[in-house]
Amino acid sequence: MDELNKRLKSLKSGMESVRQVSLGEDFDFYSCVLAAALSKLYDYCVWALKTRGKRGEHHWASAVLRGSTEEIILLSALREMSTEDRNRMIRLRVDYELCNDSAIQTRFFAVQERLQSVLPPMPDAEQRMGAAQQGMESIWKTYGLDGGRNALGNMRNLARTTGLGEFYDYFYALTSRMVHFSPRILMRQGWGHHEDGVLHAEFHASNFRRYYTAYVRVYSCLLLREFINRFAGDLALPAEFGHTADQLHKAIQEQRYPELVTYEEMNLAPPNLLVRALETVLRSHNEAPSAQAD
Repeated sequence: MDELNKRLKSLKSGMESVRQVSLGEDFDFYSCVLAAALSKLYDYCVWALKTRGKRGEHHWASAVLRGSTEEIILLSALREMSTEDRNRMIRLRVDYELCNDSAIQTRFFAVQERLQSVLPPMPDAEQRMGAAQQGMESIWKTYGLDGGRNALGNMRNLARTTGLGEFYDYFYALTSRMVHFSPRILMRQGWGHHEDGVLHAEFHASNFRRYYTAYVRVYSCLLLREFINRFAGDLALPAEFGHTADQLHKAIQEQRYPELVTYEEMNLAPPNLLVRALETVLRSHNEAPSAQAD
């Protein structure tokens, strides 16, 4: 992983050009959001690889992968639209979120016993939200895509449309457990020993730290590779980004992908080192033909 971290850092100068945007009359909102999403994912990946995670830091950061997964799916759907439509879709969504969030914010602070000035909701918030929903729904329908609830996009159906169905299902399950109530995830933080037929355990988020360290490192690399491969052309990324995507793929192929349900949490002995080594060799062998074909 140290070598891979160096490889990512070698993209620093290239990323600086990606991060910079200029606002003008012909401002491309789609390209701006693409650049922002790549910048976030790149920074996250660099952090994940350099942080040792001895205190369980990766546990708290694991849910971030949910956002990056959805960004890849939504941006993949938008890239099939005309420049005008995808930019309009983004502007409408920003307007919808501003109106909706300011109203929610107002209701929250109205019941808090504190003095704090907050931005009041727009006086025409309801009308603007309705107009934004209608506009987004019209664009989705133009391209035969599922706008879903509030016309914000049905993530599962958009994933199917963009060839990311299984990708979405897995990452949705993986990351949802970290942002929604899950008794299984809560209980596996308990670690201890059996004595006289009784399990004595203590709950600490860091008990599963090696799992979450691998989780964040491996899957941030996988998502970054997917992002680069999908959007390199849209962002006019230099060839070195493609080379790094190949290195990311090669590196994570040699790693164990953290599973949704693990041997460890089921108190079962995992496959021994020989089996793991054989799996790694077979994965490398299976990759060779496609690499030659390219």
